[in-house]
Amino acid sequence: MFFTAVNNMIDTKQVIEGREFLIEQPKKVTGKDSRGDSKTFTFEAGSNIMFLRLSAVFSIFDRSGYNNENSTLSTIEQNLRSHSSYVGTVSSRRFIWEETVDDADLRDGSMVKLRKQKSTSTSAIIIDYDKFVESYNIDFRRDYADDSNKESKPVETKVTNTTEESPKKTLPQELPFEPSDGSDEPF
Repeated sequence: MFFTAVNNMIDTKQVIEGREFLIEQPKKVTGKDSRGDSKTFTFEAGSNIMFLRLSAVFSIFDRSGYNNENSTLSTIEQNLRSHSSYVGTVSSRRFIWEETVDDADLRDGSMVKLRKQKSTSTSAIIIDYDKFVESYNIDFRRDYADDSNKESKPVETKVTNTTEESPKKTLPQELPFEPSDGSDEPF
């Protein structure tokens, strides 16, 4: 139930890759195992590893109305610890993402949208993502349209007066019947 809800929250962009979770292919990570012992985890080349900010995701899950079973963060964490995909925890992991913010263009006062990079360094749960996908049959990765505009370049949005009527253009019609003569008469 929890991970199905997380998958839905990714679709609705409540949970964002880079902000609440990362999927990477690290060679090794130093953290703590399920017993709390410090350990350096080594991974095979090409292994997908997910770093999950469980408390951040749980907070979104809980306040978005998905928590119908009144699960607690510790219950979900305990269930995850006993799962075969669970690797351990890491005390500090850098999460980097982009957000769109509205800002005024100082040249003419019009509103522009800017992409700003944000980041945080926080603890995370380490999950063997390949095992996770195999077990839960859920894939958190999404293929979005290619953003070739990754830099913080402004996108102008002009405010226009919509009370004036624009001139109507007659478009060519290719219909299997004659166009209407403009009267309200039924056929």
